[in-house]
Amino acid sequence: MRPVSEENQVSEERRQHFVRFLSLVEEKFCSLKNVTLYADLMGMTYKSLNVTCKLVTNRTPKQIIDAHTILEAKRRLAIENIQVTQLAYELGFNDVSNFAKYFKRHTLMTPHQFRANLNR
Repeated sequence: MRPVSEENQVSEERRQHFVRFLSLVEEKFCSLKNVTLYADLMGMTYKSLNVTCKLVTNRTPKQIIDAHTILEAKRRLAIENIQVTQLAYELGFNDVSNFAKYFKRHTLMTPHQFRANLNR
């Protein structure tokens, strides 16, 4: 059995895979939300990508993609005078109601409520 400190260390290869994953998320999050497709692009299995992300951040790849998507949505709602419908489509959602539900599930408010809170 290895000491605990060794078990908690992440290999350089896993770190590189994680950095590559983050780079792909940054580049493709608007058009690609499926973890399996990211894993395929990286030549990894879904399970291997999931283990890598969990070891490095204690979050799943899906949680990382969602966090990035929500951060971008919040940023654009805050600084741009963009309609929610247009933002939804630009972020890769086929339907504004799906985007609104997604946004609310992650922020506990609708995009309109988020924007209204900024203007207070």
